[in-house]
Amino acid sequence: MRHLALPMYALACAAFLFETTDWDLRTCGPFWNPVSGRWVGEDAFWANGLLHDGGKWAVVAWASSALILFLASLRSRRLERWKWPALYLLLCTVLGTGAVGILKATTGRHCPRELTAFGGTVPYTTLFDGLPPNTPPGHCFPSGHASGALSLLGLYFVARARRVRRPVVWLLPGLVLGSLYALGQHARGAHFLSHDLWAAAVCWIVALGLAWAFGERRLASFEREPAPAWNLASNLDATTTPAAGPDPA
Repeated sequence: MRHLALPMYALACAAFLFETTDWDLRTCGPFWNPVSGRWVGEDAFWANGLLHDGGKWAVVAWASSALILFLASLRSRRLERWKWPALYLLLCTVLGTGAVGILKATTGRHCPRELTAFGGTVPYTTLFDGLPPNTPPGHCFPSGHASGALSLLGLYFVARARRVRRPVVWLLPGLVLGSLYALGQHARGAHFLSHDLWAAAVCWIVALGLAWAFGERRLASFEREPAPAWNLASNLDATTTPAAGPDPA
């Protein structure tokens, strides 16, 4: 239960903080130039070409690799032990980003670059205040781009099922890449920090729910390899060959 209770407690504290303070606006401030009226990463290759476009294709490549491995495991006994982990990680990506995409289409929240504080036309309101009257809905909450990287949080549950010595280390790929993706989006005025935190919460819940559904035995299945044929033969001989007794007098 700690894998659900502790993250949800942290999310509740963060949500309260962002709801009662202007931290979202403050964290976007360093990326906004009020003199030029532009975002520092608006035309930067590192934010647009590398982290946004390149990051998107990296997620596609990751999900495609997991799908190919899963399909190959259905036809190859040698790869069969990778079947459930590959399917689990594929579903973490598909369902995690899918859930965030549904929320983006229904919550109606706006990007920082659309707000009056940053040269836009929409007044800033907190998440639970809702949209101002007569304001068209936005499509920026939670962070869809960061969710692609954050779906890698599922690696933790695979490592934990395998009894890896420090499974917490396997949180780093998702957290590090998710932070980089979020940084690029902040520099482009595309998301607030709270958008990324909620995306992380969604991806974590999806990964946790799938881990419960798959079960630890399936996620650890690629550790179990069949015993070599020569070993089975020697064991069989040992059990079927009678032990030599004393010679008859």
